[in-house]
Amino acid sequence: MSLPDSIRVRIFSESVESVGITPVVSQLMVTRELASTILAVTGMNPDRVREILARGSFVSGASRFKWEKFEPAAAEVEAMLATFPAPDPTRPFDPAMCSAVVMNGLARPLAIEREAGSRKRLFRRESFWDRLMTTAAGLAQYKTYSYKERADVYMGVLDEAAAVRLQDAAKLLTWSTYEQQIRRGTVRSMELHVPRTTSG
Repeated sequence: MSLPDSIRVRIFSESVESVGITPVVSQLMVTRELASTILAVTGMNPDRVREILARGSFVSGASRFKWEKFEPAAAEVEAMLATFPAPDPTRPFDPAMCSAVVMNGLARPLAIEREAGSRKRLFRRESFWDRLMTTAAGLAQYKTYSYKERADVYMGVLDEAAAVRLQDAAKLLTWSTYEQQIRRGTVRSMELHVPRTTSG
């Protein structure tokens, strides 16, 4: 069967707290958009994506997606997935394009978006994000492409000196909860997200 341009999808909440409360949402999704949601969990696996499309149901986070079952042609699924970005280890890390950083080694992973990290304290010429990107620029190594984040992912491992500098830089954060988490622990590594400028 040929891939349709769009699919009528019903979305249910998988959250226990919302059972019987959250209404089912029915919407017409572009097939490529649905495929993007599936890729966020499966990665670039054409056989698995085709299997899920044929099954007619899929769980992503707290949501279950359901649609009328159909048997898509393998060649058409592969052709559609070929339009999505692929991991590219040759892509250098670009601090100016970094959108978020996940810090590991603390009590729990701490994700900081560029907007939050870039806010400056009163009378400060630089932000926490400025310091963070200076550190990341010398450490970032390509890891993979994330279909969930729609971004290339880089990893940076911090030595003791870099971790101490990051703790000191935390005083530049305008969000006290972020500052406290960084100061109370030691960041061991960073996961850096750089969105692609192309679709997907």
